[in-house]
Amino acid sequence: MKRLLAGLVLFLLPALLHAQQAAPQISLTANGYQTINLYPGWPLIIHTSILNSLRLTANSTAGPLLLAPTSGAWTSAIQFTATSSSGQVLQWPLQLVGQPETPTLTLSASSYVRAVWQISPTDVSAIPAGSYQLVASIQINNSQGWNGTVQSGPIAITMGPEPTLTSDQQTDKALLLAEYNYNNGDLTDALNAVQQNLTAQPQDTASMAAIANLIELDGYPQVAFFAASNAVSTYYQLNPTPIEAPFNLLTMYERLLGSMTGTGTGPADTSMVASNESADYSPMTQAVSLTATVTSSSGTVDGGTVGFSLPSLNLSVISTPVVQGSTTASLSLPAGTPAGNYEIQATYMGTVSFAPSTDAAHSLSIEKATPTISWTAPTSMSSGTTLGSAQLDATANIPGTFAYNPPAGTILPSSSTQTLNATFTPTNTTDYTTSNASVQITVGAGSFTGSVSPTSATIAVGGSQNFAISIESATLDGPLTIGCASPPSGVSCQFAAASLSLTPGGQTTTTLTVKVTRIPETSSTSFQTTLYRASKSQTIAEIFLLVAVVYIAAFRRHTLFRQPARFAAALLLGFVLLNLSACVQLEKAGLGGPGNPEGSQVAKLSLQGTSGNDTTSIATIDITIRK
Repeated sequence: MKRLLAGLVLFLLPALLHAQQAAPQISLTANGYQTINLYPGWPLIIHTSILNSLRLTANSTAGPLLLAPTSGAWTSAIQFTATSSSGQVLQWPLQLVGQPETPTLTLSASSYVRAVWQISPTDVSAIPAGSYQLVASIQINNSQGWNGTVQSGPIAITMGPEPTLTSDQQTDKALLLAEYNYNNGDLTDALNAVQQNLTAQPQDTASMAAIANLIELDGYPQVAFFAASNAVSTYYQLNPTPIEAPFNLLTMYERLLGSMTGTGTGPADTSMVASNESADYSPMTQAVSLTATVTSSSGTVDGGTVGFSLPSLNLSVISTPVVQGSTTASLSLPAGTPAGNYEIQATYMGTVSFAPSTDAAHSLSIEKATPTISWTAPTSMSSGTTLGSAQLDATANIPGTFAYNPPAGTILPSSSTQTLNATFTPTNTTDYTTSNASVQITVGAGSFTGSVSPTSATIAVGGSQNFAISIESATLDGPLTIGCASPPSGVSCQFAAASLSLTPGGQTTTTLTVKVTRIPETSSTSFQTTLYRASKSQTIAEIFLLVAVVYIAAFRRHTLFRQPARFAAALLLGFVLLNLSACVQLEKAGLGGPGNPEGSQVAKLSLQGTSGNDTTSIATIDITIRK
């Protein structure tokens, strides 16, 4: 009985196997591994493989696996679920790369298909730190094809802050960024990511191979051959025989070599020249335009790109396509890049028609920046006031120190307009230049007093007289010019020092010499002039006195005429009394007096001092001029 059952099982086994239904299997890798550490700024790339579950079943006659969702393409039937270490279920923003050629997937027993989903570096940075498991599932409910639900095995992802990366980790990051950008159709950023890593690690063969692969994918297999050849050569320099280059690198090299030999002729030689560029230092990120010219003896160069790198800054960028031999690239210069000269290495990557070429003889010059100084012109200040923070208050947009000329504590000249200068020396003299600024300030008039000794004098024509002049400053600081106010012709003023220098509270003296060369012909506003002659009233009085004396004599002949001496004395006394009365009247009028001869003049000579635009009276001298 047992043998019968055993034989029945053996008989039915092939039929059972043939009746087995094909089902899908799904497997995942995250950034190329089953378990990864993920950091902010890195992309997350999920490679998904869908296989026919009967791929390992020998002699299977089952039909192909058919995945046909009710609506949408077969990729819409795949869902991803992330679970945190606390059990929280999350839906991460995974985006499908590309679109399937047909909405229905048909897999024979020996075939499989791959699809790629990815999360951008920005979205990855938003994932909280922690441990996660990511699984994918396929669920289809449709009368056509396979129906059911299957789930992948989990992959472990640990999210945390980026550590100091090893050289291998730097390469992994660069290659992942290149793959992410290429998946988005951005070949330029893909090449930039790898080129930056190659600049930092010039002998990284993985980056060299990636560049060759990207160039080949862009449709330039012959140019890619040069990059692959460089990668193989570098690998053997670093790893002497009998170590063999990695299989994938050798395979790509051999494939590209075949492409080269199959063309019959190589690309035309080229030469290229990058331009010297300059920029001013900036504490902010700034864009710098780089330019290059590519030429060839075989004709105008069109197509291909130029890779610019600044090794000392670990920066690189890929240009726009070469058009009519010219191309440009916008390089993002990091904030605070120090002033100095930085070598530009430029490489024309070539095309099928034009070979690569390089130039490393030019540089980017970052010049020192000029600080911005703000200084509002101060309001006018009083004479004798010292300069201080109210006037010397310039500011700059960066740290540093100001030096002022004139410095604080200076008393500026009165009645003047002065220029204030400031020199700013930045704290950071490596990246900023010394800068200057100036403003103007008006200084008011200062006050002073003066005196003269003597205050009056008599000067004969041809003579002179000295007068001592003393000037005392209250607030006047600076020069003072003294002089006589409009002296008449024939009278001159000469000062031992007409220009005096005063300081507030100080005193100075000088000597005035007044010379008279002749009596003025015309009266002046400075003079009051009267000639000394007998007036009509005096003459009439004298005649009246004479008549009176004669009359008295006629009627008193017996008295006065009998005494002639008395008569003469009375007459003389009358004349004297009359003239003395006239002199008193002249003195009262300020026109002289006894001892002033006929034809003399009296003057009031005014002295004045001038500071700037202000003129002030000092003193008055009364001068009598005589022949």
